[in-house]
Amino acid sequence: MLFAFRVDSGVTVGSGHVLRCLALGTEVKSRGHEILFLCRNLENNIIELIQQSGFRVCILSYNSTGDIGLEKSDFWAVKVALGNLVPSWFVVDNYDLGKVWEGLIKEEYKSRILVVDDLPSRRHHCDIILDQNYHAEGADLYSNLIPESTIRLYGTKFVLTKVSDRVPDFTRNAPRDGVIKRVLVYFGSVDSQNNTMKALLALERIIQDADLWVDVVIGNMNRHSSEISIYCSRIKNFIVHATLPSLARLMQDCDLMLSAGGSVIWERCLSGLPGVCVHCSDNQRMSSELMHKNGIHIHLGNGANVDASIWEVAVRERIKNVDSNKLMSDRSMFLCDGRGAARVASIMLELN
Repeated sequence: MLFAFRVDSGVTVGSGHVLRCLALGTEVKSRGHEILFLCRNLENNIIELIQQSGFRVCILSYNSTGDIGLEKSDFWAVKVALGNLVPSWFVVDNYDLGKVWEGLIKEEYKSRILVVDDLPSRRHHCDIILDQNYHAEGADLYSNLIPESTIRLYGTKFVLTKVSDRVPDFTRNAPRDGVIKRVLVYFGSVDSQNNTMKALLALERIIQDADLWVDVVIGNMNRHSSEISIYCSRIKNFIVHATLPSLARLMQDCDLMLSAGGSVIWERCLSGLPGVCVHCSDNQRMSSELMHKNGIHIHLGNGANVDASIWEVAVRERIKNVDSNKLMSDRSMFLCDGRGAARVASIMLELN
């Protein structure tokens, strides 16, 4: 069977959508099926990473402000790109596409559709909806947005980590002792709020009276990368890393992570790494707040409103509260097991 993934990456949308589709695509491909990615050529995209992962990519080109509307324009671009190909499944992970696009796909190809979403704000016409975020038990946020017959896959049981065969790299065997000696800083591929710099300003103050080392990972779309690199170069305890294929090793070696509330938090949870985070978009807010309420991490609010002084207080609290960090680590590791992609793939294939 052919599985077509409709997903984008770039400065405006980040890389998380593509990374979770790569996880699912890798799992489906391992079961003997064909994979095709359909992507727009947006600024600072990671299409090359998709290709390096062994997948074919078709580039979509159209005027998103045309008279027929974005969803119809996108559909026609997909139709042209596919030619005579007829996918058995479409996987769509794109906030711009919803019921209109999905209805056209259904009418043209009679294919099944899996929607990956975490922002319950638009209607869908799909066979399966997947929202991997951490929600209150029993919550059905899409009840008025999808058909009754749609299969609902909600929660961290279905988290799509980058590639499932790397799970052993993320999963930590030995329990953490809660002592903070090394901090990992990563705010995603874009970090438009420059939370990285605010966190580093806080950490520079802290290392003046604490024995602390800091690993800084700069995203490939971060427009502040030069500023950050120059700043870190003059501080002995700061180690800068360019975008890495995996954060697994750093997550194993570090004792605390400062991050945004995006998809990277699931890898952090797999490794049992205590975290302090901010949300940088609406789709991150609810899950981040609920995880804070249940003691899984510390959530400071909207990153735009969190300055260096707030980060400093939060990190100093983590340094003092060793037992609390150990609890946070244990709770994180119970949240997901890294087998989400395998579960989703099995459910999709059972429908065929």
